[in-house]
Amino acid sequence: MSQTAIPLQFEKYLQNQISVGKAPDMNEMIFAYIPNLDPSQPIDRNQGLPAVSTWVHQQDIDQVGKLGDNALVYSVVIPGSVAAFTFNAIYLRDKNVPNSCGMVVHKATETKEAGMASTKNLMQQYTGAAQVAGITVDAQTWQIDYQARLLGIEEDMRLANLDNYGHTAFIQGFDVTQQADPAKYKVAPGVVYVGGLRAELKNEVIQTISAKPTGLYIDVVRTGTVLSKWQNIVTVRASATPLTDYVDQNQQQHYVARLAGINANGSITDWRVKTDNAAQEWSPFINYGIGHEVVSSGLRYIARAASGPDNGGAKDPHSDDELFWDLSLPTSFSTTKNFTPNESWVKIAVVDGELASDPFGGGDAVLISVFGASDYGSLYRFYADIIFSERAGQSSVIIIPKSLGLDNPEFYSKQISSRKFELWMHKTDHYANPLTVTRQSDSFNRTTEVGILERTSITPTDLTIVPYDTGYQFASIPIGMEVAFDTPPPTNDPRFRFVKLTHNDAYNTGLLTSQTLAGSAPELVSTAVISAAQSPINGQTIYLKNTMGVYAVPAATQGIIAQNIPQPPRYRIDSISPGVSLQTGPSISGFIITSAASESQITGGLKPRSFGEVLYKRIY
Repeated sequence: MSQTAIPLQFEKYLQNQISVGKAPDMNEMIFAYIPNLDPSQPIDRNQGLPAVSTWVHQQDIDQVGKLGDNALVYSVVIPGSVAAFTFNAIYLRDKNVPNSCGMVVHKATETKEAGMASTKNLMQQYTGAAQVAGITVDAQTWQIDYQARLLGIEEDMRLANLDNYGHTAFIQGFDVTQQADPAKYKVAPGVVYVGGLRAELKNEVIQTISAKPTGLYIDVVRTGTVLSKWQNIVTVRASATPLTDYVDQNQQQHYVARLAGINANGSITDWRVKTDNAAQEWSPFINYGIGHEVVSSGLRYIARAASGPDNGGAKDPHSDDELFWDLSLPTSFSTTKNFTPNESWVKIAVVDGELASDPFGGGDAVLISVFGASDYGSLYRFYADIIFSERAGQSSVIIIPKSLGLDNPEFYSKQISSRKFELWMHKTDHYANPLTVTRQSDSFNRTTEVGILERTSITPTDLTIVPYDTGYQFASIPIGMEVAFDTPPPTNDPRFRFVKLTHNDAYNTGLLTSQTLAGSAPELVSTAVISAAQSPINGQTIYLKNTMGVYAVPAATQGIIAQNIPQPPRYRIDSISPGVSLQTGPSISGFIITSAASESQITGGLKPRSFGEVLYKRIY
């Protein structure tokens, strides 16, 4: 890396030469080695030549030529006969005038080897340099040959940018706003590609418009010198007539882009042609090609055909009839926000079946996936696919759970117009964990939406619960069947309802009547009558077996309670002796009974070892 500068003393030298009618004469190049020089640091323009002790070589200028109107190239050819020397700084001066240093170069350390010739060129640039110095000869090929190669490389880069961005592509900024003074317009800083050149307006520009209507244009030209950094210079121009690319009197190519139109009433028309940029929403001022991706109304689209100002006109992806844009699928929307107790309600979809061209409405549907929003204290997480659809003013929500957690979300539909419905999710636990909502399919109408559309802590009104198999096993149990559960079945699923076979239990509220409890333990009898209109066994009397403490055994007649029956006394033969006949049963000679005892009375019958379970009965 190197640094170049024209010292302030050259400005004084130049003024003095002009004042006495002489041209500046940079006739000597000095090479120096300055210890501890950092070539990455800017040069102080107050400095001139270094101490003579640092000079390692000095030589008269061999050739000078002009490079355009504002630059001069000074060259020396160091013969191979010159002894080797090491340098890291080069200076240009008029050896006949003190304090006339015209240029300073700080560079990386270099050694001129013995026996090897070397050419060094310094380019000095200032306004009107060629005319002031009286130089009319162009720099010769041997002086600037290397620059031609660099310019060729830069041209390849410009053409590559042109292929990628087109002639004009505003990346950011360049907003035009009218100021308090109606004749003044501010152009904001920004970045633009014009003619393949990347140009940056670093500071805002105030443009005075004296006559309206007119137009504002961006003029970009690439300028530089042999030793300087080449730059793309941006100029804001106003013109009542259209401006286009042109070549100036110095044979420099200028590229022009339309920025804004200033109307007769002072209003502004945006003329900017913008580029495809993932950070930007779709814009009607951008030229898009096949494969470009944009965001419109929160959704990402992929171009299937070219569109934009230079491609037949803009095509809005959100209202396109699928000739130019395809929805990028799947599209996911995520959040890690803790929804409970704040914002536990999330609107995840809107299905809009209204279609202007169909008097009956076209209907619409979308496939959604939901992951998370369940208790993170479980090894498992909630995950489900949801088909949300509308037709003829009716909605359908089919929830297909793939995995269940400890606390699973609830889903509700809400009708907001004759053909439009919302789908809400209610998070039921109190833990923060990620929620991801994924749109899996395209929809007929662009107004059908999927995502994390709204979050609130207030329960929405007019909701209708959407049942799903948080426990599909409950719906698979036959009506009338009695089953023991560790956890009570849910009571808010319209597909099924169970009663707990326990007397006066709150779980059964509104479902049982005529509950009875008779007898005393352990021979209690408790019954109830099913009172649920939607139950196929409505009105049936059932036994509340949890309260009775009984269990079922096979029987010829259902519902007959087998009471405890006391058993009569029995006798147990302890021993017999030979020679005595038994009084009952077969006659056995030779034995006598020597002792007998009365067996204790059995009052409850024989009961196997058991443990208690809580029974539930499905009634619908």
